[in-house]
Amino acid sequence: MNYLSKIMVDKMEIPEEDRELYEYGVIIVLKKLLFYSIMAVAFMAMGRIYEGVCLLVTFACLRRNAGGLHCKSDVACFLLSVGSVLGSVVIIQYGNIAIWYYRYAVMISEILLLMMKPIDCENKRVEQEEKVYFYNQEKRTLLVTDIFLILMAIGGFADVEKAVESAVILVACTSVIAFGKRESKKC
Repeated sequence: MNYLSKIMVDKMEIPEEDRELYEYGVIIVLKKLLFYSIMAVAFMAMGRIYEGVCLLVTFACLRRNAGGLHCKSDVACFLLSVGSVLGSVVIIQYGNIAIWYYRYAVMISEILLLMMKPIDCENKRVEQEEKVYFYNQEKRTLLVTDIFLILMAIGGFADVEKAVESAVILVACTSVIAFGKRESKKC
């Protein structure tokens, strides 16, 4: 991807002092395109497009504000992201887990997220002022998520509900892991 980003930036005629920033931006866009392309193909193959989209949107919105684990390498991050999202959709499709278990897990996950506040990681630091902003955004995102979950439960869309709940659980898991890593380094 580095090679491809250099070629793309070369064609843009960017001033030399800005090249590194543009190359980084192009790499990020390419990685996201690859990730979402893989997800789209997988969701279509499983026949779970709506569930997958709901999971990804919820995960992205909540993760942006909650913080959590950030891998040291791009490859590890990519593989963990693909694996956890696909694993969640596979569980929704093939797992025979009662919706009540998901609901209990979401309640616990939301409590943990609100208790831990936004978590930074050694690979991505968050300033104290940013934490206040992200915490408020996280509360709003969880409120909107809960309203959506209630509507899905009332409407009888159990698989979409499970997908959104899976996203909340995934974010809580990454936050707990990051919290544990951060706390263990204080000792």
